[in-house]
Amino acid sequence: MILHSDIVLNLRSLIHDRDSHKSDSGLLVTKYGTFFISSAPILKSDLEGPSNGTLIMGRIINENVAQELSGQTKLDLMLWNVRDNTIPKADKDIFSKIQQDKQHKISIEQVSDSLLQCYTVFYGINNQPALFARISIPRDLAKQAGKTVFYATLSIILA
Repeated sequence: MILHSDIVLNLRSLIHDRDSHKSDSGLLVTKYGTFFISSAPILKSDLEGPSNGTLIMGRIINENVAQELSGQTKLDLMLWNVRDNTIPKADKDIFSKIQQDKQHKISIEQVSDSLLQCYTVFYGINNQPALFARISIPRDLAKQAGKTVFYATLSIILA
């Protein structure tokens, strides 16, 4: 893939000076999709000395990743790239509500007696909304695990 200016400008924030031992990671939104990006300084095996450069790796977050995570967790997971404007109308109000309410990062909606839907917004390395996520959780599972299931699933996504 050819790196275009919108990607290069955002990647510059992940490159550190020679004396830095700082690692970074986050979401990078581009016109090609949303990527999970991680950067780390290239150091000697004892993790000392000046950096010899920066290693940057990334993975695109797309429908295949969402399906893979759904299969692993046995939960219905939907991810929408905020830039694509593909969030369904029924979920757009919840997206707006989460963005406006800085104290509550998660919204849990009871869809029926047997189903909960949990929503959250993931922000990119530029602190702008990148992904909107919805996880459907059966109520019996929700009663047993509560928010723990949601946090565990979010951890898998971020890992």
